Amino acid sequence: MRGMNRRGLWTWAGAVSVLGLWASGALASPVGVSLKVNTLGAGADVTVNMGTYLNARAGFNYGQFNLLMSLDEADLDAKLRWQTVPVLLDYHPTGGGFRISLGGVVNNNRIDLSADPYEPLTLQGVDYTIDRLDGRIEFQRISPYFGIGVGNAVGGGRVHFACDFGVMYHGSPRVRAVAESNLPPALQAELDRDLQSEVDDLQDDLSGWRYYPVVSLGFSISF
Repeated sequence: MRGMNRRGLWTWAGAVSVLGLWASGALASPVGVSLKVNTLGAGADVTVNMGTYLNARAGFNYGQFNLLMSLDEADLDAKLRWQTVPVLLDYHPTGGGFRISLGGVVNNNRIDLSADPYEPLTLQGVDYTIDRLDGRIEFQRISPYFGIGVGNAVGGGRVHFACDFGVMYHGSPRVRAVAESNLPPALQAELDRDLQSEVDDLQDDLSGWRYYPVVSLGFSISF
């Protein structure tokens, strides 16, 4: 429950940032709203003008995707859940559509893992019968972002094309998993040990996956 509260707090903090940018920009500057599809799911941005060459942008991305992952000889059901709040500065060096973006992302992305309780779970060459397996892969909560793109939601005109190519540094993934069974305590201890060994191996395999590519396409409307 504490983890859920922290994720909710970060999401609300990002939402407050978006509203703050909207309010501050709406008082004296154009405001642009963008709708996008991207490698972080589907999302929306709010952009406010901060000068001829500089805009501030914040938004929210969300999505889900099912996949399979292997743990030793066992196939696990995995659900990738995207939930991010980017807060960025866009520098337009020519005052036009081309932009260079820098900032941070409140990163609540995760991968939830589970196993079929009716299928044997093979760990370290041993078959186990389990009642339940819960696992999760999580990432660095605040993730720096750098990218380039085309589009100026508060430039001349009402409707604009939006495109971004960037990278988010989310650090080495953190993996954890627990399994429940009706095994005697001694066998449960062996299950826990073998599962932890496989979790450690998976974390080592994923340790180099520190960067996440961000590609987005969409359109913007200015007000």
